[in-house]
Amino acid sequence: ISGTTFYAYFEGIFNNVWKKSEWTGYSFNTSSRFDLGKGWRAEVYGSYTSGGRWSLTFTFKPIIGFDFGASKKINAHWTARMYAQDPLYLFALRAEDYGVNYRAGTHYRNATRRFNFSLTCTFGGEQKDRRERSMEEARRL
Repeated sequence: ISGTTFYAYFEGIFNNVWKKSEWTGYSFNTSSRFDLGKGWRAEVYGSYTSGGRWSLTFTFKPIIGFDFGASKKINAHWTARMYAQDPLYLFALRAEDYGVNYRAGTHYRNATRRFNFSLTCTFGGEQKDRRERSMEEARRL
């Protein structure tokens, strides 16, 4: 899990108007991989960004992201993987832009839903994990 938080403050003249603004925001991301046994693995990723402000006049609503995937090691050389990016179609940008004499709202929903399937072949011998390689190198020295 990782996260960020911030606080910003502005006081001054903007578009010939005295303006005082302060805002806070935060975001966090998390990802996990699970070994399910018998060559199966699962992974999940999630992110959340609080509503906030990109400028003195441009604000946005919270942004949510969610992905997941699964893979199956078929044998020593082949692995099949399926990955779904934003399968619940949550990722969207809802924003407002406003000034002294205007206000505009937008809602963008891009084509963020993606499904990937891949089949990977590993050439060469069986790969050793990092610990096994380190022990082997220590014996050679």
